Amino acid sequence: MHQMLFSTKHLTIGKPSRKTSSKRSLTLVLRAMCLVLALGCAQLSSAQYSGGARSLALGGASVGQTGVEAVLANPAGMAFQSQTAFMLFGENRFGLADLKSVTAAAMIASDLGQFGIKTHYFGFEGFNRQLISLGYARKLFEQFSIGGQFDFIQTRISEYGSQSVLTFELGFHSRILKGLHWSGHLISPIQVELGETGELPTILRTGLTYEINQQLQVIGEVEKDIEFPIRLRAGIEYSFLQQMFFRVGIATEPSLLTFGLGYKRPKGFSIDLGVNYHANLGLSPGISLFYAIGKPS
Repeated sequence: MHQMLFSTKHLTIGKPSRKTSSKRSLTLVLRAMCLVLALGCAQLSSAQYSGGARSLALGGASVGQTGVEAVLANPAGMAFQSQTAFMLFGENRFGLADLKSVTAAAMIASDLGQFGIKTHYFGFEGFNRQLISLGYARKLFEQFSIGGQFDFIQTRISEYGSQSVLTFELGFHSRILKGLHWSGHLISPIQVELGETGELPTILRTGLTYEINQQLQVIGEVEKDIEFPIRLRAGIEYSFLQQMFFRVGIATEPSLLTFGLGYKRPKGFSIDLGVNYHANLGLSPGISLFYAIGKPS
C-alpha cells in the first residue's frame, strides 16, 4: 500500500512500516478528518484563541476581555487590570475525547506594563496542536491601551511528523464613553506558510462592551477569517448576589446557543462555567479556574 507523506523544511518525517502502520495511519487520517468536520474549519482555525469559560458562555465573544483572560483573547486588555493573576481553562467540544483543549495563562502586573504568558494544547495523541505565547500590554493614555503577543505553534501528526511556525498578534482596548468599551484584535497579520498544508489563517476581530449598569452588560463582536464568512457573537451578563454571574449568548457560523455561570472574588480563587450548544453536534462544556493576587484596579 503506497503512503503519501507530506514534507516541508520545517517538518520532521517518520517512515512507518507498511505492514504495521497502514491501518493505524488510516485511522489517524480518518480521526483528523472527523475532527475538522465536527469542529468546523472556522472554529478549528481559531480554537487556540478561545477566551475561557466566560467567553464560551457569551457566544464566544472575548475581544473585550481584560485582566488574565485577555492573555487568551486580546493582549491589549491586560493593561486595564493591574492585578497579577493565574488561570486554567479546559474545554471538551461536543463530548468528543479527541476534541479536548487545555489552556494555562498568567498575567504579571508591573510598573512597566502587563506581561502575559500562555500555553495551549488541543487534540489527541495522534493529531494535536500546541501553542506557547508571550505578550505585553501598556496604556498609551488613561482610556486607551495597545498590546502585542508572539505565538509559537506546533502541529503534530503521529508517524508523519511535526511542523512549527512563529506568528504574532496585535490589539487595542479603549473606553470611548462611560460604560462603553471598544476593542480590536488582529491575529497573524502577515502570511505564514504551513508548508504544503496551506497558510496560518489571518483573523480580524472587533467588538463593543456596554455596561448598562453595575449588574448588567451587553457584549457584541464581529470576526472575519480571510478564508471564511463573517462570524457574529453576542452575549448578556447579569450580576446577582454581588459575586455571582449569569450569562447567555449566541453565535453564527456555526449557529450556537450558549450559557453559563460565574463566581468572582476580588482576589483569591474564582470560577467560571460555560456551555455552548450546536443543534447537530450537541454540547461543549468548559471550566475556568482563577487565582488573583492583590487588589484589582
